Formats: sequence, structure tokens, C-alpha cells
Amino acid sequence: MKEIEKRAITGIILVIVVFLMLFFKGMTLGVGMFILASIALFEWNKYLVSPKKTSLVLDIIWLAFFFFYTKNSLEAMVAITIPGICIILISSIMLHHSYNSIVNRVFAIFYIAWSFKLLMILGQEGIWAWMVFALSFGSDTFAYLAGVTFGKRPLAPTISPKKSVEGSIGGIIGSIIIAIILGKFFINISFIWSVATGLLASVMAQLGDLFASLVKRSVSIKDFGNILLGHGGVLDRFDSILLVGPLVYAIVYFLS
Repeated sequence: MKEIEKRAITGIILVIVVFLMLFFKGMTLGVGMFILASIALFEWNKYLVSPKKTSLVLDIIWLAFFFFYTKNSLEAMVAITIPGICIILISSIMLHHSYNSIVNRVFAIFYIAWSFKLLMILGQEGIWAWMVFALSFGSDTFAYLAGVTFGKRPLAPTISPKKSVEGSIGGIIGSIIIAIILGKFFINISFIWSVATGLLASVMAQLGDLFASLVKRSVSIKDFGNILLGHGGVLDRFDSILLVGPLVYAIVYFLS
């Protein structure tokens, strides 16, 4: 099977899975996001923390409490994050982790756990989670098409040589168009807020993609995993969404 066929089939399956999670909400969405976050933690720990499983097991146990005990309460999420950091510090010292691995474990709390949890909350409370995926995937798609068609000037050659300034602009324009359509017909937000959301979402999506590429270059890997045939791992596919989700949550919080 050709690589493009693998990517297409996996992409379709992933879209269906995400659609079902967002459609049924409730425990389906919660368990689905927890599984994705757990896989992402495994990928992160494998390359940036330690190949030993002890720290990963502790992190996933904490993640389960974070996802299912706190429900949708920001106060509870903050409260359980504090002992989570303490557990990381104590266990890392006992397991003789390096300074970098300790920082990477703490960073994963916010980069992975908080991002997936906020995305879950958006999915439980309305259509905003759909907007996260639409803007993230839309920005990626428009950036790719614009880059292939018009791309000449490199955007970040030392991090991701194939990305271009023209592609970046195309991603922003595409994301704004999608945000305007969703804001007009589905979410009922003003034109200005739609444009601002589309613009910021595309910027965050591209930053998320570049950040993941930078991390992978730092540990000399092409992909974080291979669970998604043709797409790599969960972190490879959700790298843009992990930053767009918190952004959209902040916008919803501000507008409410």
C-alpha cells in the first residue's frame, strides 16, 4: 500500500473516531480523550524523559485523576496539578532522572494533560470543540495547498525546511474563512471575533506544528510514534490542536 493511501485511510478513520467522540460526548468523549492523552504521554516520555516505565505509570495514574476526578472544574484542575508536580519531582529524584527529563515531565502536564482536558471540556459543553478541529485541520490543509502552489520563501528552514511563508499565509486565510463560516451559521459570534479567532487559531496551529518539529529534531527522530499509519503518533497528528484547544477555551471563557 502506498504512503498516500495509508495517510488517506488513517485520516478518514481518525475523522470518524473524533466525530463519534464529539457526537456522543459524555463518557465516550472523556475516555477517548484520556486514551489519546495517555498515548501522547507515552510518546513524550519515551523520547524526552526515560525509557523506564515507572515514571510513565505514575504520570498516567495522575492523568486519570486529573481527567475523571476534576470533571469540568478549573479550580479542581489547578488543585490536582499541584500534587501532580510534587509527585513528578519526588519520583524523578528517586529514579535519578536528569534535570531536563524532570522539566519535560512537568511541561507535559500543561502541554498534553491540560490541552486534552480543555478540549474535552469544550466538547462536552457545545460546538466549540468542532471549531478547534476545523480550524486546526483547515489551517494545515490550506497551508499545504498554498505552500505547494506558491511556496518560495522558507518560513523556518532550520526547523521545518518544507514550510514556506506563502503556505503560512494561506493557512491563516483558510482558517479565517472557516471561522467566519462557523461563526455566522453555527456558533453565532460577531464577524470581528470570527476573524480574530481564525487568525489566532492558525498562528497557534502553525506554532504547535513548528514546536513539535523542533522537539523531534532535538532528539533526532522523524515521528513521535507509528500508531497512526502514515501520520506518525498522536503527538504528530495533534501537535497543532494541542495549542489551538487552549486558545479557543480562553476565547470562550472571555466571551461567556
